[in-house]
Amino acid sequence: MKRFFILILLFTLNLYANEATSLAKKLHYSGAYETMLKNAQQKHQLLMLIVVEDDCHWCKKYARTTLSNKNIQKKLENVQKVIIDRYDTISLKHDSKFFPMTYFIDPKTSTIIQTLYGYKTTKLFLEGLHVAQQKLKAYQNGYVIDTQQHLMWDTCKSEDFIHRAFMHNAGKSLCENLYFMGYDDWRLPTPRELQLSIQNKTLTGLLAYDGYWTSKWDPKEPEDNILMVFASNGTVYAESSCERGHIICVR
Repeated sequence: MKRFFILILLFTLNLYANEATSLAKKLHYSGAYETMLKNAQQKHQLLMLIVVEDDCHWCKKYARTTLSNKNIQKKLENVQKVIIDRYDTISLKHDSKFFPMTYFIDPKTSTIIQTLYGYKTTKLFLEGLHVAQQKLKAYQNGYVIDTQQHLMWDTCKSEDFIHRAFMHNAGKSLCENLYFMGYDDWRLPTPRELQLSIQNKTLTGLLAYDGYWTSKWDPKEPEDNILMVFASNGTVYAESSCERGHIICVR
């Protein structure tokens, strides 16, 4: 009886693997995560990992519609693509619970930089891909360029800039004393500069927190309040310079 249950379990796991293998073949993706990770590292490309499960209607629809879309296929030409089943060691490591799951991974650090939960339409997939590509570019270069405003934004993942909050004067000093990429003219942005770079999606996915300091005093209370910007929607508001906020430097 015990042998019978072991055979059933092995048969079931084989079905799961076959589903992932079948979709990988149809889409011309790989099923070998470690191989594609090495390729992505060598070519400095984004790695996309998709996790599926057997008998998953939305997984099949995802492959048949969104991932088979010609525009998306073109956008993914320079992306290393992998499909695995939910019982794969890599999938278990990421604790996947919804299927399909799409992970965009920075190959240098093997960290997930963008996640798409469940089935996604072409539009939503492209939005997620854009965010992932922006993040990867920023992480690799340490900066992004807003071509509309001709600005360079520092996106260096320094502990001092990303994970800490500062009073206004301290944040202002950090930017003004920054020497990066051969430049020493970094500063805090104006409210309008930060607003526009959020609105034109230059900084999409790169602002980890919400309240960011700008260089402008509140005209209503110029003796104490500084204008800040909500990263989520670009709203400008005033805050005491003694409060703590986050910074992103620009030049």
